[in-house]
Amino acid sequence: MLLELIDLLVPQECVHCARPGRSLCSACTQELNGRGHRVDPNPVPPGLPPAFSISEYSGVARSVVLAHKERGVRSLTRPLGWALARAVAATGYGSVMLVPIPSSRQSRAIRGEDTVGLLAHCAARDLTAAGMRADVQPVLRQVRARLDQSGLGQAARTTNLAYAFVARPWRPSGAVILVDDVITTGATLAEGARALRAIGVRPVAVATVAATALKKGEH
Repeated sequence: MLLELIDLLVPQECVHCARPGRSLCSACTQELNGRGHRVDPNPVPPGLPPAFSISEYSGVARSVVLAHKERGVRSLTRPLGWALARAVAATGYGSVMLVPIPSSRQSRAIRGEDTVGLLAHCAARDLTAAGMRADVQPVLRQVRARLDQSGLGQAARTTNLAYAFVARPWRPSGAVILVDDVITTGATLAEGARALRAIGVRPVAVATVAATALKKGEH
């Protein structure tokens, strides 16, 4: 809340187009207002539920996600949370339990908070306001260190993430949907799904703000 207030009081410019006035101008905000749609990676990693997203991870979406995650621009939590909410709504379930992918210990130490968790809570509030039943269950925990995923293809990411998460037992009361800010190869979300199935919970979908268009060699 304090960081959001600072964002409002200190003169801002749009994180994508640099237009003065707000951290995300109205024109760029419209770029995040698309409808959710299926974005399954190719190939789909084993165990990954159907994936839904709002935008390709480029242009406005990439600028906003990076500014929120790497620069801590918390005034972007709301538009990103709203985008995530629409990706969740596209799954078609009316009662949902959102399970955020946890930040790595290193990332949390640097950023001071779990950025995906912030988006999940914001999305749940927006979904509830729209008449859905939505709750956040941060049940996943990292138990094994992960290398930086940047530049890794699907096979390398899968190896890097193998058994990286565990889930605490809980009894869901709605459709379980894994959420993250971006899906690339799907390896991280597939590992989260594996950890949930290990405690007898079946995730029905994954939802993200953006999806990376894989380049040749990243499969």
